[in-house]
Amino acid sequence: MVFLKKRAGKVSKLVSQYQNLSSKRSLSNSEQNYFSRELLGVDYNKALHGMTKNQDEQNELLETGAEVNGTSSEQVSSIIMEIFL
Repeated sequence: MVFLKKRAGKVSKLVSQYQNLSSKRSLSNSEQNYFSRELLGVDYNKALHGMTKNQDEQNELLETGAEVNGTSSEQVSSIIMEIFL
């Protein structure tokens, strides 16, 4: 339970940082990759590809993100919708 609270705090901080930076300027590829790897466990382009392609690829992305965050794939989908799409 403590791990999940720590991770939730980190995710919240990352989302806030992403939104703050992206509202001021375009993010570089390395910045996009950093946030994507930290939040989803994969590079930004792979995350976008996974969200826009077939259902199997989308499910794989959500499962990877869920493992990274110790949460459900539904919660990961919410994170993706909030900051990446």
